[in-house]
Amino acid sequence: MKKNQSRGLVLILLLLLTSFPVLAQSSIVGAWEFEKDPEMVWVFTEDGGFDDDFGNKESSVHSSAKSYSIQKSGTDCNAHSTDPEDMKYLSIDDGKGDSMCYYLETLSEEYLVLMDTYTGKLLIFKRKE
Repeated sequence: MKKNQSRGLVLILLLLLTSFPVLAQSSIVGAWEFEKDPEMVWVFTEDGGFDDDFGNKESSVHSSAKSYSIQKSGTDCNAHSTDPEDMKYLSIDDGKGDSMCYYLETLSEEYLVLMDTYTGKLLIFKRKE
């Protein structure tokens, strides 16, 4: 009986560990207002789609299908060898072969804080209600 319980516990732990990226990605789903300018809104969808609107107008690069992903260290976003191994990144693909990478500093129910990997500038978003 204990052997079956141990197997069940191991299986549950494996499922939780392998589903973490999905859980992390689903928590970003929704609309986020840029703190410095609420006219700028980033929208992340459950299927990995990305939209950036400015004053309810589509951005100039909106014509292509954009997508996003949350990645771990060791990916294309990890251009700096000194980055910690547990660092998470937000990668946004513009649909034309270019991507933007951000350090995922904070992701909560209320705030999304990103740091541009190239400039070091912080982008602070608040979840739009």
